[in-house]
Amino acid sequence: MVIQGGQLSSRVSRQLWSVYLTLLLLVAALAALAVLQTQALDDTLQRAQNLPPSALTTGAPQLQALQAQLQSHQQTWLTAAGLAAALCTALMGWLAQGISKPQGDVDSPGSAPEVGENHSSAHASTLDPLTACCTREHFLAAHVGAVAHAANQGARAAVVCFDVERLKSMNALLGFDAGDHAIVLTARAARKLMATPDALARLGGGTFAGLLMLEEGESAVQRAQALRAALIQSAAWRSHTLDMSVAVGVAAAPEHGETTAELTRRAEQALFEAKRTRGLVGAYSASIEAARLSHLGLSADLVLALQRDELKTYLQPRWCVSTQRVVGAEALLRWHHPRRGCLLPAEFLPFAERTGRIGAITAQLLQSAVHLLNQQMGSLDLSVNVSVANLRDPAFVPSVRALLEDSGVTPARLRLEVAEKALLDGGSEALARLAELRALGLGVVVDNFGIGASPLAHLQRLPATELKLDRSFVVDVDNKAGRHQLMKSIIDMAHSLQLTVTAHGVETRAERAALEGLGCDQLQGNLIGPPVEVAAFVQMHQAQTS
Repeated sequence: MVIQGGQLSSRVSRQLWSVYLTLLLLVAALAALAVLQTQALDDTLQRAQNLPPSALTTGAPQLQALQAQLQSHQQTWLTAAGLAAALCTALMGWLAQGISKPQGDVDSPGSAPEVGENHSSAHASTLDPLTACCTREHFLAAHVGAVAHAANQGARAAVVCFDVERLKSMNALLGFDAGDHAIVLTARAARKLMATPDALARLGGGTFAGLLMLEEGESAVQRAQALRAALIQSAAWRSHTLDMSVAVGVAAAPEHGETTAELTRRAEQALFEAKRTRGLVGAYSASIEAARLSHLGLSADLVLALQRDELKTYLQPRWCVSTQRVVGAEALLRWHHPRRGCLLPAEFLPFAERTGRIGAITAQLLQSAVHLLNQQMGSLDLSVNVSVANLRDPAFVPSVRALLEDSGVTPARLRLEVAEKALLDGGSEALARLAELRALGLGVVVDNFGIGASPLAHLQRLPATELKLDRSFVVDVDNKAGRHQLMKSIIDMAHSLQLTVTAHGVETRAERAALEGLGCDQLQGNLIGPPVEVAAFVQMHQAQTS
């Protein structure tokens, strides 16, 4: 039953409460009658037990008939009382839902921080239940003519899209309630920066869009930068502190579009580009659109690349400081595109993750790796990069286990490298899969360590065997005292956790000497050897060992 308007009239409410009270009295009466019937049955049985044996013998049929009759009556009364009680309970629940619920409540626990904003039920359908911001549909419909109207008034309109940063990490480390709290607080702060309540929409997750009217002489980027600065805030969450900031994309009329829908779409593209390049604020440009169209073409090409064996494995050597020998290599992909030439992993792997192709690519690379370990690598080990998308796939661990069993490769010779930032974004699910892989005997390498800002407590929980330091820590380690001391602290910390330390991106002899002096275990970079095709690597290794 639906209660129109979210509440009953007071007259109907009083009538229903009267019915409820009447039923309550009826239940009490029925219960009393059932008790009396039970007592009568007990009295009859008690009298029967006090009769002499001869009376019990001669009168047994009558007593049995009386007992059966009383039991039947008792069951009838108890059944009636139970039905009345059930009806009473159902009516009470209906009344509680229809009468006690205030008009305009949003059926979401996340809406609690926005107490005091009353909306009709029809208007509530256009609101996001967590933040009470507009939905995308309402936002676009409400401002369908806003850009043209602003132009007629001699003003310029812009749409800004922004996304709560580190939301995945908050959800993974503190729980989804913490992430929802950050979203609500960001929405509350952003709403104060908008001219009207419906000028802000939640597009999904931690992503919002806002319609802005630019002041004379004000650029869209300046306004977006000011908005970002205003949305940087901290808040207490239980025993933790949430540090909130946003990445921003902006598109302005008339240069980027002539409708709110067009500006919103292009502001989203600018936001995506800002996040991809780790920028703070991004403005839409034609190059972004060109890159988007290029990626659409790459999607179809990537399917063909897997079929045509256009993805080639290259190997980069890894040097052990203690033995002064090459002990292994990292398997790196190169896409030999028929029209675009040789593409590096950074040019297509992130795109492959977004389009769901990364699973097939990783499977092909692992197949190539175990084949090389069996046929051409001798005693060397081999590292393969895996994505957080792989670690979220329930089939990934079983497929690796089957691959090892079928190939007969010793698990310790195969190492999986996962970027530190990806581990933070992947949450507990990714860590659990890594632990399963570690239990199989594989090495687990935290790649690009230092740029993801892992807390030490988190690092202790990682099922890792090795840290690979990012190139940014290696640069100037030989001539900057601060960099030198930082590197020593990281190496000492890793060794205390029983982790091997590899420095990536070693380019000069001075860097190599400094790293060896600091106790770094392994080195990788162009100084040791650049990535080369498999045949060239095997030939080089054979020459060094002969």
